[in-house]
Amino acid sequence: LIDFNDDIVDSLKKKGTEAISINTKNNNIIEVIQESRELGFVGKPNKINTNVINKIVKKNIVPIISPLGLGKNNQSYNINGDTAAGAIAKSLQSRRLLLMTNIEGVLDKEKKLIEEITSSKILQMIKDETITEGMIPKINTCLDAVNNGVTAVGIIDGRKQHSILFEIFSDKGSGTLIRK
Repeated sequence: LIDFNDDIVDSLKKKGTEAISINTKNNNIIEVIQESRELGFVGKPNKINTNVINKIVKKNIVPIISPLGLGKNNQSYNINGDTAAGAIAKSLQSRRLLLMTNIEGVLDKEKKLIEEITSSKILQMIKDETITEGMIPKINTCLDAVNNGVTAVGIIDGRKQHSILFEIFSDKGSGTLIRK
């Protein structure tokens, strides 16, 4: 993950964007607790050092954050990427969190895209098993974020060209927008 992180930073720099790698070896910002003994070195965020992020952003540098954190005795732990992003967004009280995936967004029973949805409707969709399996951890991250200070979360399709731009700059967006 650290090498991949460095590749992203290098690619951004080649395009003229100042960026910096944040990971467990360089500017660690995520303190974790072990998720479970069965999962080994998998952790969940316990504390985010927002001071490091804020200092970097104030210098107009893009922080590229690996989903890694340090636990007891400086042990490195992997973190689910969505979970790490949600914890960082909550800690920063971000206006918007975007989670990219390989599907359009949240789909209804007929497999049609839901463009905007509330957290109460999402809970109903989990209960009636419209939302299942691998989408549940992503949705739980979204719900946690919107219930803890993030204004909205967008689940967007990373396969579509310019999906982030459409989500940010258009009225329609580019996936599903989740609000409290």
